[in-house]
Amino acid sequence: MNNPRKITRTFRIPADLVERFDRAAELVEVNKTDVVVKAIEDFVLRVEREKVMNEMDKYYEYVKFGNELRNKLGSQAGVHAIQLSDALNINNTVDFLQKLIRLCINYRLQIPITPSESEFTEKAQAILLGMAGMEVE
Repeated sequence: MNNPRKITRTFRIPADLVERFDRAAELVEVNKTDVVVKAIEDFVLRVEREKVMNEMDKYYEYVKFGNELRNKLGSQAGVHAIQLSDALNINNTVDFLQKLIRLCINYRLQIPITPSESEFTEKAQAILLGMAGMEVE
């Protein structure tokens, strides 16, 4: 465990479960605190992993849009992806959007993001990943 600082907490746990826990811990000769700490760590890791997966799912639709755009652009996809990436890398949201809007109009695609959206840069990067060839299911 990384943090040597300890705290004490009190929980209301059904008596029969605590008694079974005590018997099981004695049976296998394990430190009860270690069992509780491991259960808490497992729970926290599971919740954190689910949060990360939900964050990733949020961007899949933008990667899919990038895939669709790449398919429509064909051999020119790389050139456009570089132009869009350059605009985004120099923090020029307006230039990025102008280029993306032009492509969307030319290829009859709905514009997937607006500059006022939260996480605009992350969504734009997900589109670029899709244009660069990252596939999603």
